Amino acid sequence: GSLDARDHAERLTGFREVLQADFPQVELLDPIMTKDDAQVLNAQTRQALGQTELTALYNVGAGNSGLIAALQEERGTRPFCVVHELVAHSRQALLERHIDLVIDQRPDVEINRAFTVLRALIDQKELPPMPDLVPTIYVRDNLPADTLTDKMKAKIDD
Repeated sequence: GSLDARDHAERLTGFREVLQADFPQVELLDPIMTKDDAQVLNAQTRQALGQTELTALYNVGAGNSGLIAALQEERGTRPFCVVHELVAHSRQALLERHIDLVIDQRPDVEINRAFTVLRALIDQKELPPMPDLVPTIYVRDNLPADTLTDKMKAKIDD
């Protein structure tokens, strides 16, 4: 990602703080800035995998399709991999064991909150109480049903 993006910077800072406090023996490498570009992330991941023995990767930004493509071609033991946002390609990568964990920021809740704020501004009303934004952590074993894909498959099978 980019440390110019506040969410990316905060994710990385929190990650570093926890690892340094709880696992001081773990060596953290400098972050690789890819500006959320999947092709750049793919190239940088391949380069990193070829130069050093990585035990884990954490992508704080977007471009996961490039990261996943690089990991799919890894011939040795692949590093443990954490990414953000449960979308079609990260879901599939979890199922196929190319990545291990997805932190989902619940974009549906974020969108609903944004519309609620805009509506209140337009109507010049007080903001109503809004649900907390609690990220969800997904691994292969707790993926929600992919209802859209299931519905599309059902129509094709009919």
